[in-house]
Amino acid sequence: MTEIIQTLDLNTLLIASVSLAAAGIIGFWFKDFPKWVFRQLKRQLTTSVYLTTANISFFTLLEWIAHTYKDRNFRDYKLSNGRWGHDDDGVFTIGYGGHFIRYQHHFFYISLEEKESQGVERDKEVITIRKLGRNRKIFDEFVKEITTPLPRDTVEIYQLHSNYWSPRGELPQRSMDSVFIEKFKKNELLQALNNFVNNEEWYLQHGIPYQLGILLYGVPGSGKSSLIKAIASYLKYDIYYLSASQLYKLEDGLDSLPEKNSILVIEDIDCEPATHQRFSPKDREEIVSVTGPPDKINSLDRFMTITNLADILNLVDGLCSTHGRIMIITTNYIEKLDPALIRPGRIDLKLEVGYVNREIFDQFSMSFFGRYLVESIYIPDKLTCAELQDMVLQGMELEDVVRCIL
Repeated sequence: MTEIIQTLDLNTLLIASVSLAAAGIIGFWFKDFPKWVFRQLKRQLTTSVYLTTANISFFTLLEWIAHTYKDRNFRDYKLSNGRWGHDDDGVFTIGYGGHFIRYQHHFFYISLEEKESQGVERDKEVITIRKLGRNRKIFDEFVKEITTPLPRDTVEIYQLHSNYWSPRGELPQRSMDSVFIEKFKKNELLQALNNFVNNEEWYLQHGIPYQLGILLYGVPGSGKSSLIKAIASYLKYDIYYLSASQLYKLEDGLDSLPEKNSILVIEDIDCEPATHQRFSPKDREEIVSVTGPPDKINSLDRFMTITNLADILNLVDGLCSTHGRIMIITTNYIEKLDPALIRPGRIDLKLEVGYVNREIFDQFSMSFFGRYLVESIYIPDKLTCAELQDMVLQGMELEDVVRCIL
């Protein structure tokens, strides 16, 4: 009898142990089951859109929220440091965490999160926009609205950082009337801009790449940068600035460049040797006669540093070119540039912004002094607009300026 009881106790203990182990295994397997169910429901019942800092829409969404919901009391805010709007103290937009907004009778859940740093700023922050339902039509309308430029009197400046465009501040808009250039040149420029902006369908119908290239050339201080600001203000486009030293990143810049409302600006492009004129066979013979034949250590190809002109040409006007691209390049030395870079098709308008003549001087005097001189005066051959402006900043009157330049 005692043996039977002991056997039953052992079986009971074994069964209890097995049951406890099974319960532990089942519990371990199903501990994340509620989360799994929630993820599946969220996946089946909601639609989401993700934006990262590598996308320009990330910043335009924050700007749109700051403008559209400026009277909304969110729980968490992020200070934009005055990047949007006109408040020098900064503009508030949504901060990290989740927020609800209402758009066209739809409720959107918008969350802003900061990713762990991986050594680069690309995709450092992410915005998730989520709504109930599987229909994405309302998202199409939403994205179209947030990417439509908001009313403002500034020009946003973007600069290429790593491989994405990052906001770098804003400039007050500048009127075309504040730029001093010959009237026929200004009319030529405005006609080229208007024809391009208003005739996209014509380009598509005729199989012509929808691109516009403008070359501004002339002496330093003649007003090329001012003219670029005026062009951006006239079109109400933003400026995407790429320095000549960053031409090796041109492909990344074009890949992430918005198709609309953007101007790619490359100033002083002649500072990059890859854009210079290639040597002719006669030039090569002259170099060899001076330096001697190339050897293994100092080859002729190393002497004539031509890095990637072919890549630049293909990116500007090749199979990889960007639809809708407006590009403005500037140089102080047009004679340095390779003819292939500035040929028609790549550059549609070449505009010389030169020294001051009587017409430009009259524009300057009318703009700053509200009058111009009736009598003829001597205009020096190499007087620039920058020099005239410097005289005004020194507090000179018109007669003082005239005496100074004589």
